[in-house]
Amino acid sequence: MLDSQITDELQKEIEEVRLRKLQREREETINELKHSLISRERESENFEQWSLKEKIFCQETFQRRSDLRIKNSRPTHFDVILKVLRLYYGEIFEDLKIPLYDHLNLYIQELSPDELNTLLDDIKEMLEICETAQKNVKNPVPKPLNWARALEQANASGAFLLENASEEKIQVYVKYWQAVQHVVTGILNENKNENKNENKNENISNEPHHRDITTGLATAALLELRALLSSKTETQLKSVQAKLKKIQSDPSSHNDPTYWETILKLIPEYKNRAIINTIYDKAKEFVANLEFKKEKTLKETLKPSEFSAVPYDVNSIYRPSLVTFDSVKDETLMSLEEFEEKRKKNRATLILKIQHNREKQKQAQKNQESEALKAESLKARTIYEQFVKQEEISKDEDEYIMIPSAYEIPLQMPMTNISDIDSRFRLRKPRYLNHVRTGYEWSKYNQTHYDRDNPPPKNVVGYKFNVFYVDLIDVSQIPTWKLLPGNSSDTVFLHFHAGPPYEDLRFRILNREWDLHPKGGFKNCFHQGNNILYV
Repeated sequence: MLDSQITDELQKEIEEVRLRKLQREREETINELKHSLISRERESENFEQWSLKEKIFCQETFQRRSDLRIKNSRPTHFDVILKVLRLYYGEIFEDLKIPLYDHLNLYIQELSPDELNTLLDDIKEMLEICETAQKNVKNPVPKPLNWARALEQANASGAFLLENASEEKIQVYVKYWQAVQHVVTGILNENKNENKNENKNENISNEPHHRDITTGLATAALLELRALLSSKTETQLKSVQAKLKKIQSDPSSHNDPTYWETILKLIPEYKNRAIINTIYDKAKEFVANLEFKKEKTLKETLKPSEFSAVPYDVNSIYRPSLVTFDSVKDETLMSLEEFEEKRKKNRATLILKIQHNREKQKQAQKNQESEALKAESLKARTIYEQFVKQEEISKDEDEYIMIPSAYEIPLQMPMTNISDIDSRFRLRKPRYLNHVRTGYEWSKYNQTHYDRDNPPPKNVVGYKFNVFYVDLIDVSQIPTWKLLPGNSSDTVFLHFHAGPPYEDLRFRILNREWDLHPKGGFKNCFHQGNNILYV
C-alpha cells in the first residue's frame, strides 16, 4: 500500500510538472506573437512616416523647380498661371511680364492638346501639394534637423513653398487650381466633341434655325446666353443658380425645362472662369500699379535741368479751349464702376504698349547682333564650326548645352564711332558653346532611397565654357575671367573679358566650391582663339 501511494504521488507531481511546462510554452508563444505584432506596427508606422516625408520632399522639389523656372525667365504654362496667383498675393518678381488678355481663359484656350494635357498633370500635382499642406496645417509632420535648415534657407532666399502658407491661403489655392482644372478639362472635352460634331453640323448647317447638338438650343440663343454668363461675377452666378433652382422646383413657373437645365449646366463652368478672372484682374492691376510706381520713381530721380521749361502763354495754341456747361449738359455721365473698368483697361493697354516697345528694342538689338556677325571673319566661323562638329561626336550623355536665355546675363556695352570706319573694329558678341555637366550626388538621403538601378535626380556638378576670340585686335592680350557676386547667395556671375572687338560676357552659375585640380576636370587655357574654362 505504501509503495502504491508513493507511486501515485510521483505520477501526480510528474503530471503537474508537465502541465506547467506546457503552460510556459504557451505563454512564451503568446509573448513572441505580441512582440512580433508590436514590431510590425512600429515598422508600418515608420514606413508611413518616411513615405509621407518622401512625398513632401518631392512636392517641395516640384515647387522649387517652378520657382527657379520663373526666376530664370523660362516658365512653362503652369508656371505662368501660378505666377498670376502669386502676383495676386503681392509677390514681386524681377520679370513682371504676364500674358495680357481680357480673360485668362483665352490664354488657356490657345494651348495645344499636348500642352493642355501637360498642364493638367501639373495641376493634379499641385492639388496634391495643396492637400498635403492642408493636412500639415492641422497635423504637422515632424521633420529632421537638416530638413528644417533647408526650409530656413528657402525662406531666406524667397523661395515659394506652399507648406509655409496659412490655411486661408491654401484654401484659395485649392479653389483656384480646381477652377483651372475644370476649365482645362472642359476645353479638352470640347476639342474631342468638335471632331464628332463636324460631320453632323455639315448636314444641318443649311437649315434656317441651326441648333447646337450638345445642348439642343438655337446657336444664336446659346451665344447670347454664354455672353451673358461670362459677364457675371462668381457671386452673381451663385444667386442666378439659386433662383433657377427655385424656378425648376416649381413646375408651374416655367414652360421650357430644357432651357433652364442648359443654363444650370453652364453655370459651374462660368463660375470657375469667374474665379480665375477675378484673381487675374487683380494680378494685372497689381502689375500696372508697380509699373506706374517705377515710372513715377524714375521721373522723381531725374534732375530738374533735364526737363525743358516751357513759358506759359495765354494766346498759345497749346492752351486748352474753354468748354461751356451748355455744350455738355446733355452728355451721359460715367458711373464710378464704369470709370474704374475703363481705367483698368487703359492701364492694361499701356502695359501692352510698353511690352511692345521692349520687344521692338530686343528686335533692334538682334538686328544689330546679326550685322556684327556679318563682320566676323571666315577663319573665326571655320574654327567655331569645326569645334561644334567635334563636340557633337564626343558629347557626353551627362552634358547638355547651356541655354543662353537661362544662363547669360545681358550687358550694355558702350558704342564706338570707330565701327563706322572699319567693320573689323565693330563691337560684337563672341561665339561660344557652353555645356552644363550633370551627375548623381550620393548623399545619405539618396543612398537610403535610391540605388544604381533606380538613381536619384541628376544635379549640376560642373560647367564647360568655350568662348571664341579669334579676331582679337591686340593679340598679346589674353582673355580673362572673374567671379562677381550674384543676385542671391545660391548663384554668382562668371564674367569674361577679352577686349576689342568683342563684348564682355556674363553667365549665371551655382555658388559652390569647385574642384580646381586637373584630375577633377579643371582646365583653364587660351588655345587657337578658344578661351577654355572647365570646372
